[in-house]
Amino acid sequence: MKLIMENWRGYLEEREAPEPTVGDFIQAMAKSHPKIMQKVLGAAPKVVASIAVGALVAGVAAPAAAAAGVAAVGAGAVAGGAATKGAELITGEVATQIMSKFSSKSATLGRWMVGTMRRGIPDNQRTPIDVYFDLDDDIAALIKGGDKTSPLFDKFTSELAAEFQVKLDKMDGTEDLTVPLKDFLDGTANVYLNKLMKTGELGDQYKNLNIDSSS
Repeated sequence: MKLIMENWRGYLEEREAPEPTVGDFIQAMAKSHPKIMQKVLGAAPKVVASIAVGALVAGVAAPAAAAAGVAAVGAGAVAGGAATKGAELITGEVATQIMSKFSSKSATLGRWMVGTMRRGIPDNQRTPIDVYFDLDDDIAALIKGGDKTSPLFDKFTSELAAEFQVKLDKMDGTEDLTVPLKDFLDGTANVYLNKLMKTGELGDQYKNLNIDSSS
């Protein structure tokens, strides 16, 4: 009974968790992968570090604005404040400039994603954002067939990188960082694998095959 109740509480917490936003994605990338974000934004390490701790929040938007090359912080953004839970995210011109930089580097992010997936991130070392471009260990091992790679794995990484780039391109012009991330990236790497298998894009022999992680 105790186990059932714990599982139920976990289910409720998952159901009640707020929908991740575009702003959450950028902040998580800055926190988990600062070097790639320095390249994407053309920003100094301290600017990316400030985004990682909440610089996309209106109260501390100045560093983010500097990273985007925007002179004015924008309406409602006051420089020098502290990020607080539930604070309003910056919008308008500042957000648009940040997102334009992000989408303009979609090819760079796509190549980085392929490299990350090929190297693999052990499940016990992943951050929450990594599930978008890294397969669960058991699924990766399965589609590699026990080797370092396989034609299926190579095809999937290429298809996912292309999908990733298209989705990021669509972020260009976004003025609101509170929009749900699913409007652009609508699934994890595991989800996309099953999607591409189901549609036959990875080969007719895998069509309608569904792979679930045991983790």
